[in-house]
Amino acid sequence: MDDHDKQMIQKRYQEEKNRGVKFFPDIIYKDAIVAFSLFILLVGLAVFVGVPKEPPADPNDATYVPRPEWYFLFLFEMLKFFPGRLEFIGTTVIPVVAILLLFLLPFIDRSLKRHPRSRPVATLTMSAIVLAMVLLTIRAVVTTPPQAETVFVTHQ
Repeated sequence: MDDHDKQMIQKRYQEEKNRGVKFFPDIIYKDAIVAFSLFILLVGLAVFVGVPKEPPADPNDATYVPRPEWYFLFLFEMLKFFPGRLEFIGTTVIPVVAILLLFLLPFIDRSLKRHPRSRPVATLTMSAIVLAMVLLTIRAVVTTPPQAETVFVTHQ
């Protein structure tokens, strides 16, 4: 970054600071409105849509195949690529490396510009990790057969 870019950033910073918006009460008020709106939305979804009931757990059912919640499906799907003794790599090594990489991104990509196009290393790394998680989750959903406990008929 040359001196001209630094001067432009400093000038824009000063303009924004002079024109500025107070954190309290302006920003706090907006955040409170958004948080309250999300709370009302969640309460409304819980009351009017609800969650479908599942049959009670049956400890005698040997056909039950446990599946993780949707937010862990990508890790569950990775088990298919690392069977047996390699399981440790798919469940521990790769996720830990990905998390460490995300933590180290600010130190690796030291660009002062904030636009994603100005930070190709950070943008591509984050995009690759998110894309891998999404694709593995989709693959897990598509390849997992429906479970007997989710297919039930209500008696009238």
